Amino acid sequence: TLGATSCPTSSTINPDDAPTQVGGGTADDRDGLPTVDPARVLMDLYLQTDGPRWERRSGWDALDQFLSTSTDPRQVVSLENINYCHFYGVFCDAQRNVQILTLANNRLRGTVPPEVFSLPRLLSVDVSFNRIDVDLRNVANALELERLQLSHTKVTRVDGLGAAAESLTSLFLDG
Repeated sequence: TLGATSCPTSSTINPDDAPTQVGGGTADDRDGLPTVDPARVLMDLYLQTDGPRWERRSGWDALDQFLSTSTDPRQVVSLENINYCHFYGVFCDAQRNVQILTLANNRLRGTVPPEVFSLPRLLSVDVSFNRIDVDLRNVANALELERLQLSHTKVTRVDGLGAAAESLTSLFLDG
């Protein structure tokens, strides 16, 4: 069931809860799920969907500040201090795993990158009512994905969607 809440306000991470590898996507957490750097994934989403022009982007401005001071947007060191659990539309569990991403009707443009589906505890994605495409190639990596709302988007291909059939209970593609 969908039960994510905002992360605690503290930006301190308990070392026992920290991922074993940041950004590589090849190490496993204690439950055997691949670890990824959620800040990097969300930055890619922001950059590829015209984030600076989103209608509601509270918290996401931390990425603007990071990008304005960095010549390398892949630089992980500075991203470690970004509390993505406080971004508009991002809901995390107590271990800072992104569980719900809801950016419906928010003026996103471009393509949602496939890495979004590599977030290991992802339960729900709602990007409906945006002028975007969604790259579903990695949707099989979202082993816990229950709900996918793509209504009134520019999605024309659903390649890879069948791989999510085991966990997916709600799919919206109308419009």
